[in-house]
Amino acid sequence: MLSLSSSAAADPWLALVVGNSRLHWGAFNGDRWQGSWHTPYLSRAQLAQLKSGSFGPSRWQELGIATPLQIPGLSFPQLWMASVVQSQADLVRDVCQDYPGLHLVTLSQVPLTHTYPTLGID
Repeated sequence: MLSLSSSAAADPWLALVVGNSRLHWGAFNGDRWQGSWHTPYLSRAQLAQLKSGSFGPSRWQELGIATPLQIPGLSFPQLWMASVVQSQADLVRDVCQDYPGLHLVTLSQVPLTHTYPTLGID
């Protein structure tokens, strides 16, 4: 369950890894992991609903998706996304193009050396 102290409430952010068969979500408070969950790929309408509530717990509940998020009024102003499925990344980018906290992570931004050529971002 996600629990934030009042002094750290400004630091929540959400990670999204778009995998080959589903979405992997992680909630963070600063550098501390708070919980994770997985969903099937979401529709344009579902993503728009989540975005409209800054990905907060009430929006997930409205969609009937179980998450470890339990704090009313909590929002995630930052969404960091990495994807191995271009069509899903394009959908999230399209729906969230006006979401100021969207950050796209590419493999070139990950400081790994001596990797194999087909290493994916996930």
